[in-house]
Amino acid sequence: MYQAIKAREVRSIDQVVIPKDIRENLKLKEGDKLIAYNKGDLIILRRLEGEESILSLLSQPISRKIAELGVTRKDLDDAIRWAREKP
Repeated sequence: MYQAIKAREVRSIDQVVIPKDIRENLKLKEGDKLIAYNKGDLIILRRLEGEESILSLLSQPISRKIAELGVTRKDLDDAIRWAREKP
């Protein structure tokens, strides 16, 4: 699962270098956008693909929960309409 494990230092300007062999393996190139998040002491870097946005990534768990609960688009529209009509 893990192709390479290499220790790196965090630099004074909050940068961490991704080793060349990992960049090549993942076909990362200058200008690619990555999102970083953490879970406990694990840091996860993920490439943003095409028009994918950080918002779309962050909203995925919410979308899954809405589907799990069986909430429809009409339910959401009704709830928004109700909230906007409140004084």
